[in-house]
Amino acid sequence: MALDIEQHIPLDEDRWTLNQVFDHLTLTLSYSEERALREMEQQRLAGHLMVQVHMVVDGKPQGDPEYLPLNKKHKLVRDLGFVHPLALKWSADRCTVYKQRILQLWPSCPPASPPAPDQQLEDGAGLDPLKVDAGRAALPATDPPKPTKPTIVWITAEARQLKADGKITKGMSKTELASLLEHQSEGAAEAGKLKKQLTLRYIRNQLDAWGLWPISSIK
Repeated sequence: MALDIEQHIPLDEDRWTLNQVFDHLTLTLSYSEERALREMEQQRLAGHLMVQVHMVVDGKPQGDPEYLPLNKKHKLVRDLGFVHPLALKWSADRCTVYKQRILQLWPSCPPASPPAPDQQLEDGAGLDPLKVDAGRAALPATDPPKPTKPTIVWITAEARQLKADGKITKGMSKTELASLLEHQSEGAAEAGKLKKQLTLRYIRNQLDAWGLWPISSIK
C-alpha cells in the first residue's frame, strides 16, 4: 500500500519522500545503501532531519501532518525497495522531508569525470591541459561543483530578473527553467557577457548548486 501511495499522491515541489532522499544519496552521491540508511537515521535522531508523516485514506491526505518522534522505535529501514519508519501508528501514511534541508545536509556533487566537451572551453580556457588534468585528479570526489565566477554571477542575476519580470513561474519544471536560461545565455554570449552559450543539460545539472532550484530559492 505504501508504494502505491508514494507513486500516486502528488507532493509539494519543496518536499521529498524518504525514497527520493535515499536515491539522492545512493545515485547522486554514490553512497552504499547501508551508508545512506545509516546517515539518514543519524541525522533524524540528531534532530537535523525532521520527517513529516501525513495520514492517507483512500489515496488522499487527511487532517494535519505530524512529525516522526526522535526515537529508535521509528528507525528508518528499507524493505522491498521502500524506505519507511520501522513503527508507525498509522497503517497508511506518507513520509516527507524538506528537499532544501537534504541538499544542505548532503550537497550535490559532480562526478569525478571531466566536464562535457561543450563546457571545457568555458571552464578551462587559457589553461595548460596537462595542469588542468593534474589539478582535477588531485581534487577529492566530494568537492562541490565550481563553475566559473562570471557564469554564476550572470546566471544568478538573470534568474532573479526573469522571476521579477514574471517569466519564471512557480509551476515551471526544472527542465523548463534550464531551457529558458539556455536561451538567455545565447544572447549573453553574443554580447560578450559569457565566453560561450551554456547548454540545457549543463544548466539543469547545476541549478541546485547555484541556489536556483527550487524556484522559491530565487530571491
